[in-house]
Amino acid sequence: MVFIRLPAAYIVGIDQVASFFLIQLFVMAQGNFLHSPTRLHLGPIVRRILADNRFHRIHHSTDPRHFDKNFGAGTSLWDQLFGTAYFPTADEWPDTGLSDQREAQSVSEYLWRPFGRFPWPFAYRFVRRRAT
Repeated sequence: MVFIRLPAAYIVGIDQVASFFLIQLFVMAQGNFLHSPTRLHLGPIVRRILADNRFHRIHHSTDPRHFDKNFGAGTSLWDQLFGTAYFPTADEWPDTGLSDQREAQSVSEYLWRPFGRFPWPFAYRFVRRRAT
């Protein structure tokens, strides 16, 4: 993060404390936007630099042709550089999630399910008990 904050503070001409909060606000807002279900997007030109929700949705797609695509969360430049960029068409809105998992039935199951795969007896029993 320091590689973003320091150059941004220098370019904008603000001190590092203020730039930290401004950049953190931008990163959090973009993270919420990337994972939002809204079909609003940045358009075909800005998407070439900044990742938007349509671009990032491909990363979470259940469609096999989208596997190993669009890893960038902040920018799409890295995906373009490494050949993993996939720019969806205007009407493309794929299903997302894990196709081999059923949807969680409670908040606790949602939060504890990933720990059920570890060799922790408590976590495994907790998830098993809650899932049934």
